[in-house]
This record gives sequence, C-alpha cells and structure tokens, in this order.
Amino acid sequence: MKILLVSDSHGNMRALKSVIQANPDAEYVLHAGDGVRDCRRLDTDGRYQLYYVKGNCDMEEDVPLEEIVQIGRIRILLVHGHQFAVKHDVYELVSRAKELNVDLTVFGHTHRPVIENKRGALIINPGTVNYSRSYGMATYAVVEIEDDDI
Repeated sequence: MKILLVSDSHGNMRALKSVIQANPDAEYVLHAGDGVRDCRRLDTDGRYQLYYVKGNCDMEEDVPLEEIVQIGRIRILLVHGHQFAVKHDVYELVSRAKELNVDLTVFGHTHRPVIENKRGALIINPGTVNYSRSYGMATYAVVEIEDDDI
C-alpha cells in the first residue's frame, strides 16, 4: 500500500496536483498543513483517501491541529509541527509521538525534507510541494506499507 506525504502547498494547486498525478497508485494522501484550502479543492474522485491538518498559515477553524491516521495496524501522527517548535528541534514532536505510541509521525512547517529515527520514533517531513519556497523543486515522500510494516 502506497502513501503519499505532502505538506506546505500554500495555494499552489498546480504543484500539489502534479505530485499527486505523478503517484497514481497512492491509496492515501496525507497533507501536513498549510494547504487546507488546497485539500478542500482537490477532487479525489475516490482514487485515494485524503487526510489533512491545519498549519500555522491555515485560517480554517474546523480542521484539527493533529490527527491519528490508522492504516491497517499502522498508526500515523499527522501534524504541521509549528505547535511543537520543529524549526528549533524535534524534541517536543518526538515526545508527542512516543506519548501517542505511533509508528510514524508526519510533519511539515520547515519546508525541509527529513527522514529520521529519533529516540525510537520514525519522523518524516516531506518538505514542500510548493517548489518556489523550497530548493527550486517540489519535495514529497512516499511510504509503503506491506504486511503492516513500514
């Protein structure tokens, strides 16, 4: 099972759609914030399940700051990360992940792609699909789950 991880689209629907179209076999798309309006404008057409959380630039009040996404036996914490000061370090984020006993934590906010195992917690920041705010290109991550293993 393929999961597409994106974040920080900041209104760049063209880039977000391009990344999704480049991954047609993704069954899930998880957006880690600063793109609530973008997510609401997507037409999933039943091709994938979409989950998203509120980022610091999202003004919508009806969207959670964090969400646990359960895919099979895998528990994923989806957050933007600003509430855990991830631009400074990931200590608070990792503590929250361990408190919630999740298998994977997906966050955004920094616009820098990261895949790390910190204190036994797997954390991924897909960067930003808004290539103009990144390294001159869109960044995202793909996670595969097979037999309830990441």
